[in-house]
Amino acid sequence: MSEDVEQIRRAAGRAGRMALEARAAATALRRADGVTWQSLGATAYRRRLEERAREMDRCAEGLALLQRKLLMHAIAVDHQERMLARVGQQVGATVTATGATLDQIAPWLPGGTAVRAVGRLP
Repeated sequence: MSEDVEQIRRAAGRAGRMALEARAAATALRRADGVTWQSLGATAYRRRLEERAREMDRCAEGLALLQRKLLMHAIAVDHQERMLARVGQQVGATVTATGATLDQIAPWLPGGTAVRAVGRLP
């Protein structure tokens, strides 16, 4: 697994922790609603707390979604890196087995001219 994949997974972990914190904040806001006093101010206070709790719930949902998408992305990146490594090994083995040079195989590769040029770099 590459450093890229690890960084994506760490970002997913941070998003997951933030989602938990947002859920905890929403729960705390709902508990604060337990005031016993009655008045227009108390009613407005309770309404405001519930609005904030719903906002925190939405944040938590968004962060949880971000976490899932980041984990899916990490899996996809890891898969692509493994595929590229396999192809690289196969190409390397083929080149070694045939004794071909980079100049000889470059025309068959996508971006062959660029591959040839890179092969000449010191």
